[in-house]
Amino acid sequence: MSDKKLIIPSKKYKGDTSVVSARLPNGMIKDLDKIAEDTEQQI
Repeated sequence: MSDKKLIIPSKKYKGDTSVVSARLPNGMIKDLDKIAEDTEQQI
């Protein structure tokens, strides 16, 4: 398994917020990983 990780830094938000959870297809997760890599996001 790859050691790559998508890291989303925590931020303190003011006002109302919501937590969203979703079950994503493996192909979509691979697409998100590719986009993060292409845009030089820390993964």
